[in-house]
Amino acid sequence: MGTVGEGLGNALGGHLGDLAHIKRPNNGRIYVAMFSVLSNIPFVYAIFMGVDKNADLSVFFAGLLFLSGTLTSWEVTGCLNPVVIDIVPRRQLSSAFAWNVAMVFTSGNMIGPMLVGLTAQNVFHYKLTTESVDKMSASLRQHNAEALGKSLCVTSIVPSVISAVIFSMLFCTYAKDKRHLQESEGSESDVPEEAKDPERQQLLGKRLSQAGRTA
Repeated sequence: MGTVGEGLGNALGGHLGDLAHIKRPNNGRIYVAMFSVLSNIPFVYAIFMGVDKNADLSVFFAGLLFLSGTLTSWEVTGCLNPVVIDIVPRRQLSSAFAWNVAMVFTSGNMIGPMLVGLTAQNVFHYKLTTESVDKMSASLRQHNAEALGKSLCVTSIVPSVISAVIFSMLFCTYAKDKRHLQESEGSESDVPEEAKDPERQQLLGKRLSQAGRTA
């Protein structure tokens, strides 16, 4: 259900980001991202620590996952991608998005699982065992489940706080960076295409000199 909610949330985030941008061009998208990132904190706590994991609450838990996915996935489509387009020169957009994807996958697929394991074991005292789950004692299963849940909660909330701090910096930089890009692209539009490409300009110069010699 969380994945379904995220799919809906991505579309909703893009729409809300556009509406916020119309109302407040310099910071509307940032507010959308901040709301989405900060709303992740109570959902994470409820999912990993607040709601009992039993069959009677399965429908409620599924609804919670769906709502979490819907409300906490706005920042990319609502803010991050449009902001990158607004502040990064067109010729560097591919590199910017490539670095973005690389950092997301590096943190999510490599650093994240490692931090979850280290936090569970060293902070919340997850007990390693070679026994299969069905042979573990009930107390050990409960202890390890709680330790892992607390670890997942902490390692999800801390990145959300860091993301909120980073997004808040856009209040100070976004308008200036966007204006700077618009001015630089406006000045470049007045320059002939040959002057924008030094290599092309050099080749044209060689051809002109060769033509002059032939004449």
